Amino acid sequence: MQSTQILFPMTALALWTLFMYGLLGRRRVRVVKEKKVNLRYYRRYDEGQEPDESRFVARNVSNLFEMPVLFYAVCLLIFAAQITNLPLLILAWVYVGLRVVHSLVHVTRNVVPVRFNIFVVSYLVLAAMWILVLVRLIQIS
Repeated sequence: MQSTQILFPMTALALWTLFMYGLLGRRRVRVVKEKKVNLRYYRRYDEGQEPDESRFVARNVSNLFEMPVLFYAVCLLIFAAQITNLPLLILAWVYVGLRVVHSLVHVTRNVVPVRFNIFVVSYLVLAAMWILVLVRLIQIS
């Protein structure tokens, strides 16, 4: 298996993050145009409150720079050590899929128990990736 294959799920998650940034921009422009929030709010984020429809997207974009950082790190480690294998590749794609579903739940219905369960499963998938990488690194050293 080529080590470059692990770069595809990384790229997919990065593109998803860029998409979410675009959604955030569109939602913020809309709430200002609809006068749901004053443009001054975005100067210092302390004058009023951002409407849920854009605040949830903003929070989700923040989420995409929290735990996924560990995903990018493990993928780069897999790539650099050239230890890409099918289980790691499958877990990487599952992680990306879970993050996309998490985002969609967060910015639409925002059902917290559903969102939390998706988060927990994505956490377990990421932890499994790190454990498999550690085992593989021990094996090759």
